[in-house]
Amino acid sequence: MRMRQCVALLALIVLAFGLVAQAEAKDKAPPYMTVQFSVSDYAAWRPVFDAAEPMRVAANVKNPRIYRSADKPNDILVIFDVGSKKAGRAWIHSPSLRDAWAKGGVIGDPIVGFVSFQQMKEKR
Repeated sequence: MRMRQCVALLALIVLAFGLVAQAEAKDKAPPYMTVQFSVSDYAAWRPVFDAAEPMRVAANVKNPRIYRSADKPNDILVIFDVGSKKAGRAWIHSPSLRDAWAKGGVIGDPIVGFVSFQQMKEKR
């Protein structure tokens, strides 16, 4: 009986450590960076954006998803995968990115934010 209790206790400890490690990994999941801005002309901006891919990859800013406003097609939202908030902020504040924004016709200062994906629980 004592042996069974020890095995059960050991199993609970292993399970608890696994759950803690899983929760910590979830908290450290890379965030997504959102960048919202307007351009003077989307057709002129897009090639400049595409040409900047090596700069983004070097900064660990990847997988851009571009959304255009249905009502104002020069209003853009881009969602990126970033390795960390620190990496995203460093890239956003880089002089080379600011130069690319000017070349691409970005109007004003983009609105930058960070979000994380939250899985919804299924309703049963």
